[in-house]
Amino acid sequence: MDWVPIVLFGSIALTVIYFFYFNSIKQNAVQETLRKAIDGGQTLSPETIFALGVKPAPSPTSDARKGVLLICFGIATIIFGHFIPEPDATEVFKGIAAFPILVGIGYFVVYLFNKGKQDD
Repeated sequence: MDWVPIVLFGSIALTVIYFFYFNSIKQNAVQETLRKAIDGGQTLSPETIFALGVKPAPSPTSDARKGVLLICFGIATIIFGHFIPEPDATEVFKGIAAFPILVGIGYFVVYLFNKGKQDD
């Protein structure tokens, strides 16, 4: 039995699971702290809430920024593939670059849909 792929993919899966697990514990602790402060009658300023690690709502243009950055990353990947002297490298890097380009286009489409809704 070949243990290398099992250990490799198992370690990746465990890393992702631990990340989500400890992030969940952190979020529960923040929520409990906020709940106790509110139950105690304290007023919470936005600065205090942000200091506890609560992330602000994303800006309306964040999807457009993510989309443009992903599209640029995909184009940079294609350009990088042209500089590798292997004959098949360009095609391989075009395939790799398709994923960030398509995700970037998806983000940009979501931005355009949300932009139309916010103007109403």
